[in-house]
Amino acid sequence: MPSDPYRPTVISIAAEYVEDAYVWDHSPGEAGGLAPSVLVDMGADPALLARLRAWNDVYGQLAVTDFQWHAEQSEAEWAEEGLQLALELQRQLPDIEVHYGAPDPSRPSLRQQLGLPPLPAVDRATTDEERRSDLYAHAPLSGATHRPHQPGATSSE
Repeated sequence: MPSDPYRPTVISIAAEYVEDAYVWDHSPGEAGGLAPSVLVDMGADPALLARLRAWNDVYGQLAVTDFQWHAEQSEAEWAEEGLQLALELQRQLPDIEVHYGAPDPSRPSLRQQLGLPPLPAVDRATTDEERRSDLYAHAPLSGATHRPHQPGATSSE
């Protein structure tokens, strides 16, 4: 039976100087960028992702301008545009906590800004030991059940 594809629980919108590196996974025990195709599979509108990419591209182009903002858009306008895009992504992915910038408990979340209820806490294993605790193998011919080796253990069940 195939398992469900990974679905993050916490993501953030944060510009980077790399193409397609503007959505980051901050789920418990996870860290890294999310490809636009993953976001589409999660239910994000490709048109929104195109707008996010264009927003990120503005940031990426700053490196060639000695980090000077173009006259047609100020840094404050660009930042506000990013916030609006993050809010739109939060609306499209209501079962995920979306942040603008790194998650910061001292700031109201986008969910709070939109009046959405908080998400329930995610119960995830945090260590390899906890992840392995549910694993076992059953040998039907002998009836034996084998669990992963635990340090200090002398026999299996």
